[in-house]
Amino acid sequence: MGFGAKSRRPGSAPRAARRLGHAVSALFAAAFLLGAGGCRLGTKQADYFPLDAGWTWRYRVNSEIKNVGKEHTAMLVTNRDRLVVQGRKVVPRLYHDGHRYYYVAQDDGVRLVADRAPGAEVKPARPDQYVLKYPLKAGTSWPVWSHTSLLRRQVFSPTRVIMVPITTPIEVTYTIEGKGDVVKVPAGTFRDCLRLRGKASAKRDLGDRIGEVEVSVETTEWFAPGVGLVKMVRKEDSQPESPFAGAMTVELEKLDKATWFQ
Repeated sequence: MGFGAKSRRPGSAPRAARRLGHAVSALFAAAFLLGAGGCRLGTKQADYFPLDAGWTWRYRVNSEIKNVGKEHTAMLVTNRDRLVVQGRKVVPRLYHDGHRYYYVAQDDGVRLVADRAPGAEVKPARPDQYVLKYPLKAGTSWPVWSHTSLLRRQVFSPTRVIMVPITTPIEVTYTIEGKGDVVKVPAGTFRDCLRLRGKASAKRDLGDRIGEVEVSVETTEWFAPGVGLVKMVRKEDSQPESPFAGAMTVELEKLDKATWFQ
């Protein structure tokens, strides 16, 4: 992915930004299971998660970790040409870090069916993860396996203390709350947007100096018809309260009918 200024090429970002970028691409895949200026009524259900080849989304990502500080980066996502993976016709979405996620649109919804990390083999999703489950109306809900990435823990070395992300698996239950929100982001003002709320809570052993705690995740996401994800707000915390809990906001900056990667 490219981070920061437009002239900066993928991989040239500071190490902290690259770490955030890798974590964000994984969160996007789970959340999607992620210059237009408005939305139209009457579009088909799949338009809330467009799969047309060539479209590229650029997102602004701002995160803040308690007692650590703020991080800012950007993320690029582009749809590639449809292909066959393990006998299924899928649409690959390529992320700036080289990770690919494979999606299919079916009668019951849009699903993530596999992914491939750079230099690795294709790994099927087990089971297929919903991105959006039909019908797209208030009350529809579905589970998604995600990983925490905003929580931090301390790792001690002879010379310094290092803060590393806590990446524990957690099942998030998503529910469609409404379909008429107006959302303003750098790319423009979008109307008639689908609002999803995701919540999760589970006991997890976070290792030395932390032990077993109740980890909680809450995310709110807005999808615009004909555009896809336009905004996401995610919070991660633990009880007893973590001194290194975090929050992240993702906003659409630009949408192009052109690919950034050949």
